[in-house]
Amino acid sequence: MTQPHDSPSLRFESPVALVTGGSAGLGTAIARALLHQNYHVLIVGRDSERLRLTADRLASEEKAAPSAELHQYACDVTNLDEVTKLAEFVSDRFGRLDVLVNVVGQSDRGLASEITLQRIDELVRMNVHSAVICTEALLPLIRENRGSVINIGSLASKIPARYLGGYCLAKHALCGWTDQLSLEMRQHNVHVGLVCPGPIARQDAGHRYDKLLADDLPPEAAAPGGGAKIKGLPPQKVADAVIDCIAKRKREIILPGKARLLIILRAIFPAWGDRILLRMTSGK
Repeated sequence: MTQPHDSPSLRFESPVALVTGGSAGLGTAIARALLHQNYHVLIVGRDSERLRLTADRLASEEKAAPSAELHQYACDVTNLDEVTKLAEFVSDRFGRLDVLVNVVGQSDRGLASEITLQRIDELVRMNVHSAVICTEALLPLIRENRGSVINIGSLASKIPARYLGGYCLAKHALCGWTDQLSLEMRQHNVHVGLVCPGPIARQDAGHRYDKLLADDLPPEAAAPGGGAKIKGLPPQKVADAVIDCIAKRKREIILPGKARLLIILRAIFPAWGDRILLRMTSGK
């Protein structure tokens, strides 16, 4: 089921999907879901050993479709030269690409009024540049099969949240670029979708951002969503939404679905929406 990235060149008849950030968390869940849908899947990440361990774990589950193959490729998706080589590998190895899922991203904790330009650069590089670089490099292959580009956004792509620092800035930028790309690609029958989940449940979610907390932020700010009073989503639920987005060529999916009401409300009545958002977040 698993193949290293130095395998000999083959041509694939079944659909091929590439998942960035596929060695852990949501990326792994999405890779697993795609395998179950009979996609050959290439997971991409910076750490080759972590990729290998993830591939071995997925192979041991033995729940994928019998013909599905899992491949791995070590690459920094924010590096243009490395992604160019990745695109060449995909073309030579598979001869096609039907789905690209841009999962790589990075959250933040802090205040927008105190964020540094250096931190903004880092967040934009991880959340926006990674998706732009991969999409532009792989789009020629995707266009050949009228495939899909799925970007993983966030509720922070649509509405602000307390204590998330520059994360909303970066995810709003990703959302805007996705909107523009979708508009442009319609004439080429390429599907561009945006999946915007709320906080995702993680074993380390309560302490993942401890090091980013400033002295003037409450401990709750380290929690998923910056302390937003919303239950963490299981990664598999988000992965299932990605599959649904691909299969039905949906333009956008918001998770949980009820959050769309708040997004619409705030678009019409911004001040009222802000008051609701503040009440939904733990204060000091």
